[in-house]
Amino acid sequence: MDSVRKKITYPPTELPPHIPSVTTPTVPKRQRSGSEEKHRAKQHAILHMSKIIRIAAIVILAATVCVILFVAWKAISVTHRISGSAFTITSPLHAIFTPDESDSSILRGENDGRINILLLGKAGENNPGKNLTDTIIILSVDTRQKKVVLLSLPRDLYTEIPQTKMFAKINTLYAYGLSTDAGIAPIREAMEEITGIPLHYSVVIDFDGFTHIVDALGGINVSVEEDINDQRYPGPNYSYDPFVLSKGLHRMNGALALKYVRERHDDPRGDFGRAHRQQQVLQAMKDRAFSLRTILNPFALNDILNSLATHVYTDIRSDEIDNFLALAKTVDTQNITTVVIDAWRAESLLRVSHVTTEDGRQMFILVPRVGNYSEIRDTAENIFDLRRLERRREEIARENASVILINRSGAPALAQRVQRVLSNDLAIAHVLILPSDQEAPQQSSTTIVGRGGGALPFTTDELLKRLPAQRAMDEKSDILNVNDADIIIFLGNDIVPKYVYAEDSVEDLQKQERHGL
Repeated sequence: MDSVRKKITYPPTELPPHIPSVTTPTVPKRQRSGSEEKHRAKQHAILHMSKIIRIAAIVILAATVCVILFVAWKAISVTHRISGSAFTITSPLHAIFTPDESDSSILRGENDGRINILLLGKAGENNPGKNLTDTIIILSVDTRQKKVVLLSLPRDLYTEIPQTKMFAKINTLYAYGLSTDAGIAPIREAMEEITGIPLHYSVVIDFDGFTHIVDALGGINVSVEEDINDQRYPGPNYSYDPFVLSKGLHRMNGALALKYVRERHDDPRGDFGRAHRQQQVLQAMKDRAFSLRTILNPFALNDILNSLATHVYTDIRSDEIDNFLALAKTVDTQNITTVVIDAWRAESLLRVSHVTTEDGRQMFILVPRVGNYSEIRDTAENIFDLRRLERRREEIARENASVILINRSGAPALAQRVQRVLSNDLAIAHVLILPSDQEAPQQSSTTIVGRGGGALPFTTDELLKRLPAQRAMDEKSDILNVNDADIIIFLGNDIVPKYVYAEDSVEDLQKQERHGL
């Protein structure tokens, strides 16, 4: 029988008998010095702070990305809404993360070196006047010289409604377009006819949008040029809300800025002074909008975008926004030229007249002083170099032409009106009216006869454009010799409709404005 070895298990605290017990000596712990304790605590604090900074950096980065994405999403969604583009909840995100091939597209007018934008300000649905556009400005950008110009036209300018035979004040054409489902087309076409330049884009904003944007910007700084004390400023429910503002620099919120751009009763220039103040405020808003305080403030940007979405309409496409922003970075926005077409000065291009309304009232209007839009068109065309027009006037004065008028229009008063225009407005010093031969037939067209050899080119060209007239080649020039004249103008009945408006005073227009007509 095999022997069996048994495994003996000892309790954990016992050792086998043959293993002697060994007592482990106790080593006392080394006491750390105070400086070592401070160093260790400092290292621990640094490590703890590093962890906090890393976490904070991650949080800030995440928040920044979220803000950027939100602002971008909001901007693109707002762009779709105000431009009328098709919009879904995912389209802004698609635009953010997907390269847009149209970013490289050329803006309308850019190839021609000039982009023209029609800016309209209206009261809005919650205010009297609703869709009357009392602010009418053309913003032009010279894409080659990087210049910006604002051209304002007054609301009382009397013009033909496109595609009709009717006439109205220009500030009613936007409302007319909405009522006939033509939208902005009537006022846009009328403005193109008046100025002779194409309007590539348009933007419409109402009172509420204006005040909200100014407030979102944190207010604007405006230098008020004259004391204002308007006791007849319009208040709610057709009441009066006196508006008093002292001369000097003011920080304006939205409500005050709106009053400042609407005020006209206490301005000696009336609506023309208001146009100047509107341009002034636009520049102040531009300065504030492009400041770092606004650009780096996501809450201000959000408020501005909300206002744009609710109170602004434009036909600028969403895929053109980046191109406009890129253009804005290159143009000189610190030296914007402002021009107001007005009637309150002797050299102004407009004159005050009146028409009788259907209910028998007399309504004062503004009409071109030369009977057509040629002077306004010259201003709009040469607006980046108005010195060119001044040089032309200097050449006309140097030619010192002598002009004879012969009336063959059949309208007895026409010659006197044309004489007044040539003498007072075009500064032609010598203008004489000769009696018309009663047996001579009426002329359908106005013609000009001048001495040969290309004499007096500047005066002749001015008369051909301003009257307007045609150069006659078959008329005998013996009248020139007998009267020692340089130019003869035979007035035809083609220009009679252009000179039908009697001339009134600026005071008449301002009186109408004071009564809110």
